[in-house]
Amino acid sequence: MRLPLIVLLALPTLGFAQGTLTPPSGAFVGGAPAPTMKSLDQIEARTPLGAVGGSFAAISIDSPGSYVLLGNLSVRAGDGITINSDNVTLDLNGFTISSSANPASGIAISISGAYSAISIRNGHIRGTTNYTDYPTPTFTGGGFNSGIVSGFAYSRGQGATGIAVVGVAATGIRLSSEGSTITDCTVTICGGSGLSSTTVHNSSAITCGAYAISAHAVANCYATCVAPSSGYSGIYAQTVTNSFGTSTSGNGIYAETATNCYGTSTSGTGLSVDVATNCSGQSTTGTGLLARVATGSAGNSTSGSGLQVSECAIGCSGTTSTGAYGVWVGSPVDTGTADNCRGTATGPGRGLSAENATNCFGRSSSGLGVYAITASNCSAYTGSGDLAMDVVGAATNCRAVCSKAGGKAIRAAVAVSCTTGGGTIDAPQKFLGTP
Repeated sequence: MRLPLIVLLALPTLGFAQGTLTPPSGAFVGGAPAPTMKSLDQIEARTPLGAVGGSFAAISIDSPGSYVLLGNLSVRAGDGITINSDNVTLDLNGFTISSSANPASGIAISISGAYSAISIRNGHIRGTTNYTDYPTPTFTGGGFNSGIVSGFAYSRGQGATGIAVVGVAATGIRLSSEGSTITDCTVTICGGSGLSSTTVHNSSAITCGAYAISAHAVANCYATCVAPSSGYSGIYAQTVTNSFGTSTSGNGIYAETATNCYGTSTSGTGLSVDVATNCSGQSTTGTGLLARVATGSAGNSTSGSGLQVSECAIGCSGTTSTGAYGVWVGSPVDTGTADNCRGTATGPGRGLSAENATNCFGRSSSGLGVYAITASNCSAYTGSGDLAMDVVGAATNCRAVCSKAGGKAIRAAVAVSCTTGGGTIDAPQKFLGTP
């Protein structure tokens, strides 16, 4: 049964009880609502630079403070922004500083004196320099000479974060101050050095005409040096971690210590380091990996030595196609020890050469598989060579194979518990067990 409309209108209103609408204590000050939000200036007071929509005049920062760029900055010659003060934060706000100079001139951001506590972040720098590798490697064009440069070593605490530099004639980013840091930056195409600072992290410098990255400490970086005959390294540092470096004529990576790194070079050393851990090096005509001590590392070379270690190699490997050594451990002044290493020469070179070899394997297509002063628990193979393993002193628990008819598997002064899978054992003293 339907109720008449007049009855429905007469029914009481149904709803939920509401809370008090009385404003809380302190909500009003002097009869007006109290502010509950902060302005941008209260959060981070910043001085605007340039103009919305872009500007063309060079900018000078002469006082401490926080500055923000309002638009792209384009100059026809000279510097873009010059910093003449300590304690400056410069936010490029995602905008680009560019130059149309030809020939190249000026610096996009110049720190003009020994100023400390400088932070530059979040933006782009672009010039017009290009690179071509045919018929000869050449940097041509204009724009800025350099991206960001601080040339004074007596300052402290300079940093660049989130800056991308493209096409400069000389230097990408160079911070010369003590404790300077470059983080999350990229440099692509620069005629000189790419990134230079006390520390460089999570950054890349690609197609550089000098050292791509140079620092005290480098981590998580990628660097390429394309100088054809200068000998500049891709990465040049004291400590390098989780990084890749390559160079045309110099070292792919040159460091005191390197961990989890990979270095390549065309005519230089792929990775040259005092202590290498879990690293790899590769070279076309030079040494793949060169170190004093190497652990869990590998080297490869086409016509040079694959891996060369002067003192101690543990769990390492090396290969060469036409070079002298797959793995070479030792030097004229050091007693080299190879433990659990593997060396391969696919040509006439030696697979593995060490003064003291333990648990090692060496293989050569037409040369000597293993050469050592003493060898223990080692194996060797030669395809067409006359001798697989040559031990000046004692060979203990070793096994070798010489595939050439009439060849020798092992030649040693003393052979203890040694066996052959092909070829003979030539030793004045032979023992089946401990002599």
